[in-house]
Amino acid sequence: MTTDCQASRGRRAGWAGIVALSASLVFAPSGGRAEAVPPTSLAYTAYVGGVAFGAMAFDVAIEDDAYALTFRMRTEGFLGWLLPWSQTVRASGDVAGTVGLRPRWLRNDGLWRGRARHIQIDFGPDGATVSSAEPPLATEDRDPVPPDATLGVTDLMSAIVEVARGLDQDRGCARRIAVFDGRRRYDVLFADGGPEILPQSSYASIAGPAIRCNFHFELIAGGLRSGGSTRLVAPDAVSRVWFKEIGGGLPPVPVRFETETNFGLLVVHLTRVGLPAVD
Repeated sequence: MTTDCQASRGRRAGWAGIVALSASLVFAPSGGRAEAVPPTSLAYTAYVGGVAFGAMAFDVAIEDDAYALTFRMRTEGFLGWLLPWSQTVRASGDVAGTVGLRPRWLRNDGLWRGRARHIQIDFGPDGATVSSAEPPLATEDRDPVPPDATLGVTDLMSAIVEVARGLDQDRGCARRIAVFDGRRRYDVLFADGGPEILPQSSYASIAGPAIRCNFHFELIAGGLRSGGSTRLVAPDAVSRVWFKEIGGGLPPVPVRFETETNFGLLVVHLTRVGLPAVD
């Protein structure tokens, strides 16, 4: 089968992208290639300083030779009123045997404080190119990403599905991944955090033994010329994600995520596993 599955943004990456990264680690195939994963959706609730901030879902479908990923999020509550934001990221690509996942395209659509944003990336053997963007890349006060810097890159979601393969094969999570989000070229650096016991709380119904991975972002190209950032995540933040087996025939899934933001500690908890919503 060669058709698309129809389903389905560095040092200071946005928390939506980080959560999508964490959620995509659920799909850890064993062996030298990705196993088929039926359409599955993970639902999460995000808190900042103990106050509900947003809701999100990560949907995945992996077939024998093609895959599709979708990440959706929206802010809610008082912080949602203060920072109205919604985002949908879709990616699709090929499952290439022992090579792993090869993205073909990614589209990121968002609404930030009433302003629409989008970017579409096409991936190929000669690198990645932006086929459309709003606002246009030329209007941003940002250093351009050289074409040769996009050779061998992937998108964030596809990359982390591949990282998960190493977790499933007991090779840990320590590695560096080259990512291009259309505006920035950055590496994601992972380090093993070891086993921990997650406590139960009013926010988290899932407790017990889990495995922690730490990761941070290193900007390679595409930074703002002013040296500033429009991101919510604190500079040089080291993020943490915990994985746990929850049954149902699924591999270990990310059940908790933490990172420092400009508003305080962001904590994300898994709340539901089910079928993807119908668009």
